[in-house]
Amino acid sequence: MAVQVVGKRSGFSKLTSRGKGRNPHPGPNSTSNSSSTSTNTNISFPCNTKSNIRIAHLNIRSLKSREHFTLLKDSVVSNNFDIFTISETWLDSSVNNESIHIPGYTLYRQDRGPHKPGGGLCVYIKKNYKVSSLENVSSVSDNNFQQLWLKVQSRCYKSFVICTVYRPPSTPLNFIDDLANSLTESLLSGLDVIILGDLNCNLLQDNAESRALNDFCSTFNLTQLINKPTRATENGESLIDVVMTTNEKLIASNDVLMSTISDHNLVYISLKLKKPRIKPCYVTIRSYTNYSADNFLRDLSYAPFHIISLFDDFNDQVDVFNELFLEVLSQHAPVKRVKIRSKPNPFITPEIRQLMRTRDQWRKLAGKTNDPFHWNGYRFFRQEVKREIRVAEKVHVRTQILDSNGNSNSIWKIINRCLPRKQQDSFMASEDPTGLANELNDFFISVGSITAQKARDLSLHHGLNVNLDVPTPLHISTDVSPELFVLHQVTENQVERVIRSLPSNKAPGMDKISSRILKDSLPSTLTTITHIVNNSFVTNTFARAWKTAEVTPILKCGNPDVPNNYRPISLLPIVSKVTERLVHGQLMEHLIRNNKLAAHQSGNRKLHSTETALLYVTDQLLQAMDNKKVSIMVLLDMSKAFDSIRHDILLSKLQNLDFSQGALNWFQSYLSNRQQCVRIGDAVSKVLPLEFGVPQGSILGPVLFTIYVNDLLSVPKRCLSASYVDDCKLYLSFSPAELPTSILALNEDLTRISQWCCKNSLLINPDKTKVLAVGLPQLLKKLSSFSITLFDKEITPVPVVKDLGVLLDTHLSYNQHITEIASKCLFKLYQINRIKHLLDRKTLLLVINSFVFSKLQYCSTVWSNTSSSNIDKLQKVQNFAGRIILGLRKYDHISDGLRSLKWLPIREKLILNDATMMHKCINKLVPDYLADMFKSRSQVHNRQTRSSGALDIPLCRLSTGQRSFAFRGAKLWNSLNDNIKSLKCPRNFRRHLANVLLS
Repeated sequence: MAVQVVGKRSGFSKLTSRGKGRNPHPGPNSTSNSSSTSTNTNISFPCNTKSNIRIAHLNIRSLKSREHFTLLKDSVVSNNFDIFTISETWLDSSVNNESIHIPGYTLYRQDRGPHKPGGGLCVYIKKNYKVSSLENVSSVSDNNFQQLWLKVQSRCYKSFVICTVYRPPSTPLNFIDDLANSLTESLLSGLDVIILGDLNCNLLQDNAESRALNDFCSTFNLTQLINKPTRATENGESLIDVVMTTNEKLIASNDVLMSTISDHNLVYISLKLKKPRIKPCYVTIRSYTNYSADNFLRDLSYAPFHIISLFDDFNDQVDVFNELFLEVLSQHAPVKRVKIRSKPNPFITPEIRQLMRTRDQWRKLAGKTNDPFHWNGYRFFRQEVKREIRVAEKVHVRTQILDSNGNSNSIWKIINRCLPRKQQDSFMASEDPTGLANELNDFFISVGSITAQKARDLSLHHGLNVNLDVPTPLHISTDVSPELFVLHQVTENQVERVIRSLPSNKAPGMDKISSRILKDSLPSTLTTITHIVNNSFVTNTFARAWKTAEVTPILKCGNPDVPNNYRPISLLPIVSKVTERLVHGQLMEHLIRNNKLAAHQSGNRKLHSTETALLYVTDQLLQAMDNKKVSIMVLLDMSKAFDSIRHDILLSKLQNLDFSQGALNWFQSYLSNRQQCVRIGDAVSKVLPLEFGVPQGSILGPVLFTIYVNDLLSVPKRCLSASYVDDCKLYLSFSPAELPTSILALNEDLTRISQWCCKNSLLINPDKTKVLAVGLPQLLKKLSSFSITLFDKEITPVPVVKDLGVLLDTHLSYNQHITEIASKCLFKLYQINRIKHLLDRKTLLLVINSFVFSKLQYCSTVWSNTSSSNIDKLQKVQNFAGRIILGLRKYDHISDGLRSLKWLPIREKLILNDATMMHKCINKLVPDYLADMFKSRSQVHNRQTRSSGALDIPLCRLSTGQRSFAFRGAKLWNSLNDNIKSLKCPRNFRRHLANVLLS
């Protein structure tokens, strides 16, 4: 009699009692096989085609399952598949590519679409193949028939086309027409075609479906290679997973291989094409395996740093210091070239692999006997494998977190492995990494000169009156006056404070000296480093050794084959960063003390932020609406602004900011003779001179860019303007009747800005420049259609623009913004929910606060005046987050749970954020443009009253005006308890008010 095993572990002993031996998990009629060295038991794979290109297909029946993905990754990597196609992924927008990424492979996917559960295709292809997506033939039909077409290029071989298909059982047979149309289009390329997938046409039977598929193969001269059952259950066998090809001679072998990931077996072919040789991936690192801070410091104390003073040339002094320091460091932490090895699932133990073998033995026996007992045994062990994997991964992650001893950097590395946000190895396809590095370096180097030439061409083409010949800085008297910026000597305490403040998680420069090492060395090197920094200021020299940057290309978005989609991040020597930080402090002090920066430039400035910049501008727009005016806002897009700075122009602007001759000479030394190389893995490009721009990743780069564009905001004559780094906007408010003259004024100011940009070798991109009309609905209806002109391009208004991460619409309702952030937060919560079992509550709270609530609260004072229905959307996000942490189900009450977490409801959270911003305004912890919005009643009415300490609330004509922060902020502040308002520390104020709101 068969033993029923349906989800009960108690049946385990009964189930295994029919086997032989006393092993932990013996298969039927088997011994332990404990000596087996197999690393993978999900697929029984032949090894006689080891050097050929291997292609496989599996109907996985959910890739959303973390256990399924773990088994799939183990199978793909262990069996070295080149191309692995999958049907029935069941993926949707809640699963991003990074969470199902397999190292060494590129993922291509086609989800069925919203409101269409099930289905879905994806393809994993090794990164050493060049792949093109054939969008013109890939599709999802109205009947949910899916086809994903890709063109694959391998080394010098002729390309071939791979098509992955899935047809649900309910899809009518006319799917053949869709497939035929796509195949006809693909055959025009003259390439061999291989079609893999689950068509749910059982070729073991003679019926309408099988005849239709056979007729299709005959019509197009296709060979269907699979002749064994691909799905076996207790109810019978079927051949529904197929491989069809236009060129049978291309196929070396094919087979059906057992898989236990789903109830489908895997179909596989190997091609008569050799695998492209995969070059091992190496990285150059400093090995800290045997590093001891005490031993390093002891040996460093013997280094003769005093001999530096014997050298007159400052560059020689820096070179000697580097040589002495690196000689000692290399003894304790040598630089090594390390081969990157990927272990896809490190938590799968030998015991779990033994359990996998037992599962596979039951699966084979069930297929042979079709005995319900054996099928139940197989299902039991399949679930046991999944359960053990889930438990093992949980133990693995939590052990790593415990071993980190609370180190935040280590914890975040663990979290990012569990919840990947981006792929770090996305580079354009290339068999020559060094050539690729040189290609990217050439592109990065050329950006500045190309931009300068484009600016010159634009000015000539559009007749802009621009003088592109910038005079060299005038010689300034060496007599130091209080108004001039001079680099002052620094103390050891100042240097130590800067070094201690350097983040420890930043990548080192070419010397591979990390901030951690520099901090360890301070007892022996502080005096010498201070001497070097001061000598840099005395000699007005930035050391030659500090000017070579190692650039890491970071893919911003889009196609990795396009160099323009990469951002160059410069990694610089650590001592140069210390010097830059000290100069930065003195420079910002000079600029702020002497009021040298434009009032509405909010980038790279203390007390300024994207939130303060947006809050001021949106308040201006709301107040215009309250005055029954409409506003037009133009958001300018500057292309490659950081990389396009002309050094001669920058030095002229520094001179205009009252720099001493010595300071000018130092910055001229800082900017001149810079060079860079690009590193991709272990491949390094040639070192090339950098004649334009400031290094992205440097400390002085952002403030120098701010200085470079500082006078931009003074260019418009009629429009108001505001900037955050290179994000610049113009806006003008007027009555609807004044539209023609206002458009003329806008265009004139845009022409002035265009002239300024051309003169300063910066480019405005008209295609990415946006225009938004803002006003009351009834007033906007009175506006006739209009456009603004930029470089002869007509730019028409759009209904929504994204400004500094916030979506602004024509009525400042923030409906689209709330919808987007709710969607993004829910998406991230779906991801977190999939891995919540891996993390303890403390870590889970950290993850949700960082990934979800940081998005939810971004610039909240700008949009907290939105509608109640929008706030309710965000409350649902918070409720979902609470359910994840507390382990509650969908319909369980959440209010008490949120209180137990000490979470304020969203409405109260927004009130807290608004009040915190008001506290900063009252205590001058924000830019003047915000603080000056608020005045006490006594200042306005010039008389003493009992409420003279209260703020004056501005008069508003309409409810729109009451949505402004000037109105609601003052009203909120007046409503607060005097004891809370008297607290000066923002943190104490926020904590006390939060307690009041919680109670």
